[in-house]
Amino acid sequence: MNKDFMKYDSDSKFDIIIFSYVLHHMADPIESLRKAKNLLSSDGRILFSVPGNNYLKETFMDDELNGRYSIEQTDEIVSEAGLYAMSASRNNFLMTFNTYEMYLNYLKSIGTYQKILNYSDEDWSLEFNDVVMKRFNDSKFITGEYLTYNCVDKNKILNRW
Repeated sequence: MNKDFMKYDSDSKFDIIIFSYVLHHMADPIESLRKAKNLLSSDGRILFSVPGNNYLKETFMDDELNGRYSIEQTDEIVSEAGLYAMSASRNNFLMTFNTYEMYLNYLKSIGTYQKILNYSDEDWSLEFNDVVMKRFNDSKFITGEYLTYNCVDKNKILNRW
């Protein structure tokens, strides 16, 4: 199912809830995970991936792109949501793009372009675009990094012991 789970009542139960590269776009990731936790069956799991600190580091400085997480930040989000990480991994990869236009299309297709603009219908300013394009042209590769977590309800783990 691909629906707004925030509208489900707690009587709905799921064995698995997957945030496929979307949690970092949610207004409140902790609240979203708490809601998802309340929708899990007794042995249910939540899987999610979020961009790591190194994601797109060649073209965006820390203050230009919200929604990149360190392992420590992600662990804290998981804990605050009342979850326990059964496993966590860092997935790194390098990307190349033939043109800057292809890179912009990629950013738009994954929501990064929109996130930078706070999801408005505006375009980047010409000045910002020039800065990003220069960084892109100066880079041989663009870094991809995702932190992937497999979580269960912390209380259900503790009750088993």
